Amino acid sequence: MTRTSNFRLPVWLPNMVTIMRIVAGVSLFIAIFYDRQITGIRMGFFMMIVLTDWVDGWLARKFNARTSWGQLLDPIADKVVLLGAFAYFFLSGDISGWFTILYFAREILQTIIRISSFANSKNSQTPTLFISKLKTALSYCYGLLLFAEQLYHILPSTTIILLVHTVLEVFIILLSYTGLIKPFIRKWN
Repeated sequence: MTRTSNFRLPVWLPNMVTIMRIVAGVSLFIAIFYDRQITGIRMGFFMMIVLTDWVDGWLARKFNARTSWGQLLDPIADKVVLLGAFAYFFLSGDISGWFTILYFAREILQTIIRISSFANSKNSQTPTLFISKLKTALSYCYGLLLFAEQLYHILPSTTIILLVHTVLEVFIILLSYTGLIKPFIRKWN
């Protein structure tokens, strides 16, 4: 005999996880900017924040709890966390200025577009492109690498550090701007 469950996840739960990610990200980077230190606990906290990005999406898909608010808040949470990380690592001299400027410009422009779209039609949902999800995942991986580098100096030489950073930064920027302009190219075709 199979037993069926009528369990229904509250539609707001994934959004609460996302809001907690925003609060956690802001709290983490206030602490980091306050004393300018990366610690193992802070790296673990960053890893937990990264994990909640997957958790809220999984909850929303698994229990059909997707909302237009969630599709607005989730990318904003990613931006809060990643912009905080990249701002700190730029100021500490770990990432390049060109990458930081281009990354911030893209994220701010994308947020303006997303909020404008949401304001014009609160009931419609703006799906996130796969290429943008890939950019976010790679950005989180880069953030984790930057944390690990400051803590454990995992890359053996300055040359290798520069090479790895440059490759990651170029790839992230290419994904970022491709994801930004792809919807506009579709409209013109």
